[in-house]
Amino acid sequence: IFMLFLSLFIFYILYNNVVYSNYHKHTILDLFPYNKFIENNHDPDHNMNPHRHADHVRVNRSSYNESIASVKKTKHRWCSIIRDNWTCAGKRYEEILNSTEPYDMEKYNLTNLPFNYNVLLEGNSFLAQLWYSVLCNQEDILVWELSPQTNSMYAHMPTNNVSLLLISNDPTYEIRSFRGVAKLIDDVKAYEFHPKIIVLGDINTPIPGSNNLEVFVHHYGEYQMNFRDATVIPYHRSHLPRNCAADFRDCAELIGHQCSPGPLVRSAEKLVDKILDEAKYI
Repeated sequence: IFMLFLSLFIFYILYNNVVYSNYHKHTILDLFPYNKFIENNHDPDHNMNPHRHADHVRVNRSSYNESIASVKKTKHRWCSIIRDNWTCAGKRYEEILNSTEPYDMEKYNLTNLPFNYNVLLEGNSFLAQLWYSVLCNQEDILVWELSPQTNSMYAHMPTNNVSLLLISNDPTYEIRSFRGVAKLIDDVKAYEFHPKIIVLGDINTPIPGSNNLEVFVHHYGEYQMNFRDATVIPYHRSHLPRNCAADFRDCAELIGHQCSPGPLVRSAEKLVDKILDEAKYI
């Protein structure tokens, strides 16, 4: 009798988890008609973004195949969701990778978030690159590209029913008006995505008469006012390192986007550490 009761109880929990999960994913993904499921984000044969022609960039750069070959010589893993201008190759890159410990997947694992948790992130490509590095280093995760023209991504972790929504460089919301964040908030609420944590980075799109910091402060205030039970984590400015530059510079010591994978995994870990720490108090 006890075993029968235990079995029924476990089935009830799992059934409710699946039903809630499928409904939740369905509703928020309806907000983005393009949404494209990424079947395997460690598969070198299924890169999410095409590799652009050399005349589209400032300098010569490596191909995906060259970058994959360099990563395979190290302890790190290739990740197919990384944008082409964040990839690197070559001897210096391989040396830097071999001197950098891989992402600590046990300590900075998003399955450590509470059950049924939602996280919303908004920011430019600097925040997006950090978040992509986080997603690349989670084992039990499903990932969707929300638009090929933006960095926006949706991810779901079935283990603890955690949903993660990144809005990045999205013209639907980053319009030349403070109305952009209001539209995002309205849409998120309409699709019943209730974030417990919001990570706010810089917004690229300038608003006439306002500087970048004023836009950031306005977005921060709007999130606090509209999601009173959520914690807003400010992530103003770039939190990327400066010792292994991407944008087809193959790990030069320059500022800007950094090679993925690379030393930026330490910055990705810090972001997850902040999220996990805040989750303890919500």
